[in-house]
Amino acid sequence: MSKQKRRVNEKDHGKSEEEDLDEETEEIDDMDTLIRKMKELSAEESIEKLDEAEESAARLIVFGEDVIPEMLPITKDETNPAFELACFVLSGVGGPVATSTLVNILENTEHSEAVSDLISNNLGKEAVPLLIEKVKSRIGKPVKDQKGFKQVTNNHILCLGNIHSRDSFNFLTSILDDFIKEMPSKSFDVRKHKWKYSSFDLFFILEALVRQQNKRAIPHIAKARDSFPMEFADHKICQIAIGKIALSRPEGFLPLEVMDIVFPPDLLFRVMGEDEGNKRDFLTSEYGDYFTKELYPHYDELEKERNRKGDEDDEDDEDLDDELDEF
Repeated sequence: MSKQKRRVNEKDHGKSEEEDLDEETEEIDDMDTLIRKMKELSAEESIEKLDEAEESAARLIVFGEDVIPEMLPITKDETNPAFELACFVLSGVGGPVATSTLVNILENTEHSEAVSDLISNNLGKEAVPLLIEKVKSRIGKPVKDQKGFKQVTNNHILCLGNIHSRDSFNFLTSILDDFIKEMPSKSFDVRKHKWKYSSFDLFFILEALVRQQNKRAIPHIAKARDSFPMEFADHKICQIAIGKIALSRPEGFLPLEVMDIVFPPDLLFRVMGEDEGNKRDFLTSEYGDYFTKELYPHYDELEKERNRKGDEDDEDDEDLDDELDEF
């Protein structure tokens, strides 16, 4: 029985059974009406209609667990226009069934970002145990398709990063530590080589820890950083993650930023013959605040490498000028 029904029965305890039955039927019809409106209006393109659909969804939350069975079929069809609204209702109601449903939806869904926000904002710590359980179930049991191993844990890990709690933080640092410990000692193709964390992505774990903004994560990330050579993008991204936590700058998205580290825009421009004469160091210009002497223990080595590379670039330019003169 919903909370609303209980309030009606408690308030009007002196009424006849027939009157109570009439009121309960009216409430059930009201719930059905709201569900119908939510479904119909969410399919409309009008902003006003969509606003009404959202209002209907919000009003459904008061029916508590009674509305869950009505929302579950909608959440099984991602093409349903009311899909995200049904997820919103579940996140507002909460409880084991609603939480489990939303956590399962995070895997392989185009709505993962929206559902992740609903979980972290509306369910919060209530969802942490199930999120952890879901991630643990993938350790040592990677998922593979024709393209290689699928990184199916990323959405759950990011969701854990959004929920600030002792349990989520401790789990994320433990996953990072074990990831580095179990990582094969030689280079490998992540799409082909099966290992304990084939369905995991290091950069998503780091991003989740950045979102936690807990300085106690820094020693764990530093240990991960130092397991990679300085020239590796993994080493640099780990240091950027440390800087974002140390300086309280959670903005950005590490899994995308790693592409800038691997393929710096200035390097691409120079390869294409554009932006000539611009020899700025991309890492320094974009992320220099995270590679200072105070934050980066390998600062002196980095400076030596930069100077060496600068001398080599000068020599390459001189050789190119000589070749052009001869031509």
